[in-house]
Amino acid sequence: MLQEWASRIKLFKVPFSESLRRARNLPRAAHGMTLAHLGLAVCIFGFVGSSAWKEDVIAFARAGTVVQVAGFDLTFEGVEEVQGPNYVAARGTLAVHRDGEFVQYLYPERRNYPVARSQTTESAIRHTLAGDLYASMAEPAADTAGDAWTLRVIYEPLVNFIWLGSFMLVLGGALSLSDRRLRVGAPRRAKTPVAAQPAE
Repeated sequence: MLQEWASRIKLFKVPFSESLRRARNLPRAAHGMTLAHLGLAVCIFGFVGSSAWKEDVIAFARAGTVVQVAGFDLTFEGVEEVQGPNYVAARGTLAVHRDGEFVQYLYPERRNYPVARSQTTESAIRHTLAGDLYASMAEPAADTAGDAWTLRVIYEPLVNFIWLGSFMLVLGGALSLSDRRLRVGAPRRAKTPVAAQPAE
């Protein structure tokens, strides 16, 4: 798509000022088409990356347990009880390191709603353009005397390129629809006026 767009403005084939003039004179529909197709390519890049290179690790974690995934070292520092507005949560603390350098803390929770008599899992997420790191906890394992939690850590690389590509698709479509040529109807042939009949 970039090569096709470059050929339209004769990039590197004519002086750069001439290429800029050609780019300015291109209809918005042409720019929108290029942007939308690039957005589709970016989406596909995200789909492939987030599925082909996804890593998923499940482990029994006690205080001090280290879980390794996709080059990250996550140290489980334990669980504390916190009181929410309508729930009581067991909040875990994970210290995330990469190449020996501290990155951030993640705080997954297991929430209990006494009135509704239900439980939910609240994942902790680290968002970056390169990928998302998820951490969640489940109830302590029954065969570990209740002192080990089931910890699940997922790394999905390039998943945010799906959102970026979707935004490019929408923006490209809107740019194309803003082209005046698509909003102005084609001229119609004027009807020949009918001659008035003489009165009898």
